[in-house]
Amino acid sequence: MKTDTFPLNYFKTIWSPKRIIEKRQPLNWFQLLFLLIFLNALMIVPVSLNYTRMDSYSLENTFPESFQLLDQSVVTELSKASIKNGEMTIDEFEINNEQGAIMGGISSQRAEQALKEEENTILFLEDELIIKETNQSASHVPYTKDFSLEGIESTDQLKEAVSQQWFIKNQSFLIAVLSFILFVLLLAELVFLIFGAAFFLYIASKNKPLLKSSYKESVSVVLYATGAPTIAAMLVGLIDFNIITMVTVQSIGMIGFIWVIYYHNRISEIKAQKEMSKQVQY
Repeated sequence: MKTDTFPLNYFKTIWSPKRIIEKRQPLNWFQLLFLLIFLNALMIVPVSLNYTRMDSYSLENTFPESFQLLDQSVVTELSKASIKNGEMTIDEFEINNEQGAIMGGISSQRAEQALKEEENTILFLEDELIIKETNQSASHVPYTKDFSLEGIESTDQLKEAVSQQWFIKNQSFLIAVLSFILFVLLLAELVFLIFGAAFFLYIASKNKPLLKSSYKESVSVVLYATGAPTIAAMLVGLIDFNIITMVTVQSIGMIGFIWVIYYHNRISEIKAQKEMSKQVQY
């Protein structure tokens, strides 16, 4: 198998600044884009794994208005409920205020009517919980077989129980959304970091032996220099997840590689000038 073709040659080269200078190969814009997305994807691996360890999620920010409806009066009504194998038995109740309505033990027809009439609604039906927020579609959450309201005496405990039921149903979707949002944010940070560093490298090394007076060549060098620090950042995240630490390791590592590359280039340039001066003298 040939190891001097892309992307194998990239992974052979990224482990030392000296090897980057000597062994790197020119990259076209498609390869540069591929590496940019790939390196960012490496940073997302610990993020996704960390999200899969979540066992609950607060809905305070997802349904802020509807969640305000959950108060002690709702706790009192639900304390009368009996839940077995994911089915709730409770006397019909309805609590209305300016924010919306919370109902329980109602018929499916009454539930449909309530969802049309009220902007903010929480319905505790026989086999599912329905949450509706202003200008959002209703979220249907079937009760799990082990769902229980036993021991819930406060509003915070009720909110936690409701959040956990919603999270169990929407865990995969939530992980995908949160990972995508962080992917976009990290990609924007990485683009700024790489193209910014490439600009300064291009200005500092213009007409020097390291580069060929090409901004694309500068971007290429920076992407080579970002490879090993990104892998190191991913490993740090797998051991002890902290996105700030990961970004710091990636950024400082990249800057360190670029500094060594530039310093090595300057040393080579000075040596070449001295050799040239000696030849002129002779």
